[in-house]
Amino acid sequence: VAVSLPAHLLPYEVAVRRCVEAALSRGRVTLTIEVDYEGARPETLKPNIALAHDLINGWKEIAQSCGLQEPNQEVLYPLLAGRPELFIATSRWKEQEWVVQDALMVAVRQALEELQRMRQEEGSVLVADMQERLASIEKHLLGITKKAEGLPAQYRAKIAARLQEWGALLPDQEERCLRE
Repeated sequence: VAVSLPAHLLPYEVAVRRCVEAALSRGRVTLTIEVDYEGARPETLKPNIALAHDLINGWKEIAQSCGLQEPNQEVLYPLLAGRPELFIATSRWKEQEWVVQDALMVAVRQALEELQRMRQEEGSVLVADMQERLASIEKHLLGITKKAEGLPAQYRAKIAARLQEWGALLPDQEERCLRE
């Protein structure tokens, strides 16, 4: 079972995996969960002001120690912009984690029920197809069996006649030649 979850749902990955493994006894399954928040993100981003100050002061200190002019906003902004750790994500639903987990597990169970239904439907179609093909094989097998009656004796007689025609077959060698 492979599970792919958004970052804020990763704490529930083990529970989701166990739920899927309990429901399925065979086959490989990849479960991907995507969430549409309809405008409300699951987390809020707060700037890490202390880290920003430390980075700015660090760059200023580097400039001073190297005898460079102190960096201005045009220089510092791109240096800060590439630092995702300047923002701290906090969950909006931290107090209601059980609600999130329950909703997630309900969605997973519904998806598993739909998968089982689809598997049964597909299995029924495959059984019907296989039965149809077996019936066709049996029908053709009867025709082939009827046409094959007496063919070995006919071919043996043809081969023997050709060999005698070429003079390669003496009457006492016929049985040995036909076996080979």
